[in-house]
Amino acid sequence: MVRRLLFVVLAFGLATACAPAPPPASPTSAPTQLATRTPALPATPLTTETQPPPSHFTETPAPPPTPLPTLNVIGPAQTLVAATTQDLALRTAVDPSAITVIEVTSQFWPDTSMGCPEAGKLYSQIIVEGYRIVLASGGKKYAYHTSQENFVLCLQDKP
Repeated sequence: MVRRLLFVVLAFGLATACAPAPPPASPTSAPTQLATRTPALPATPLTTETQPPPSHFTETPAPPPTPLPTLNVIGPAQTLVAATTQDLALRTAVDPSAITVIEVTSQFWPDTSMGCPEAGKLYSQIIVEGYRIVLASGGKKYAYHTSQENFVLCLQDKP
């Protein structure tokens, strides 16, 4: 029995010897205050209304495409713009109102090809006064080269 008592005392002594000792108090340190317990805040009531959590996979609709500004063409180019718009509407099978006028520039072409020569054709080498008209339809741009009376869809001109 004495052995058991001795064993318990030794085990207790070893257990307390392994515990870290509190830091020594220095004479210049301020006295520690006792922690006071703050009263708990009242619980907020739960509401029955719930909203679904935000999902990272929700699709937001794409904004509608911004329409291109249409130029208000007046003067001698007005007839040519109307004719080229009608031509592009027939070529692309869209309503002429769906075609946007992007640019109308006065030009002096170096010959009667109006800047769009076709292979194997001969052209008179005279200066031709006309316009470069850029139209848009279906997200694509098209360039027309004109004289004062005629026009050609210029596939070589990439606007």
